[in-house]
Amino acid sequence: MNTTLSTSLLTDINPAAGESSSPSGLIALNGQVLFKARDGVNGLELWRTDGTATNTALIKDINPTGDANVDQLTVISNERALFVATDGNGDRELWTSDGTEAGTNRVLIVTP
Repeated sequence: MNTTLSTSLLTDINPAAGESSSPSGLIALNGQVLFKARDGVNGLELWRTDGTATNTALIKDINPTGDANVDQLTVISNERALFVATDGNGDRELWTSDGTEAGTNRVLIVTP
């Protein structure tokens, strides 16, 4: 099977000349793929795609002042993923996402 003929660029996340979006950490979640990438504007953040250019988008700008440094993307159920990121206000923390902006939040850890 020759995949070269059926392989094409879905969308150019980072259109700056000579720059790569460096997508990585791909995981399947709820019929879409979550991944980390750089768009040349928002830093290293959490993205999603359903395999179409129209529905390939930044989920949430977790760190508006720089890189969120999204890492360790892990599916914990068919509907949620966990990952580590920083919002720029402190240390790297545990986050969860359902693939939507509203459903992407820092995990609050309550200690007695």
